Amino acid sequence: FDGADANLELVNTLQNLGRPHLAYNEATGELYLVKGPTGEVAIYNLGSDMLTAFQPIEMDGEDITETYSAVVTDDGRLLVGSNNQDKLYEVDPTTGTASMPVDVPSVDGGDIIQTNDGDIWVVSRSNNRLYNITDDVDYQFSSLNQMYGAAVLDNGFIVIADGGDLLHEVDPNLLDANVD
Repeated sequence: FDGADANLELVNTLQNLGRPHLAYNEATGELYLVKGPTGEVAIYNLGSDMLTAFQPIEMDGEDITETYSAVVTDDGRLLVGSNNQDKLYEVDPTTGTASMPVDVPSVDGGDIIQTNDGDIWVVSRSNNRLYNITDDVDYQFSSLNQMYGAAVLDNGFIVIADGGDLLHEVDPNLLDANVD
């Protein structure tokens, strides 16, 4: 990875967003902003430069907070991970209504990704684990120093950023459960 050729341009300045986690919906051109500590969601439309009001994320009257990861799936669903509930939720970004909770051993920071084969993965920072939610299998990486984020490459490999300032490339098809 060589960022030497990268050009950054500040196109819009939104303020008071509360350090949101971002998930982009390619089909609609909308950017979903999920506030971590408070568990709120808003929609930013890049085309119209409009930001909706933040809505609390809740399910059956219970506030869903500590939402430190989010992804838009290939079929357009917004998935949000909650650290204090250790669950992954499908969230309606317009209303904040959460549904379809899935238990995850740990949703501490990290990230949520969808691999090219459609599987949903949760990256947990505190215990260096990748959880394949689709296949209900988890993988531990004891040699990594806190996994902070992940992305999927065109070739299907997962790139993981760790707290030691390194990027690690992983072939999800070659992982063995609970081994390094």
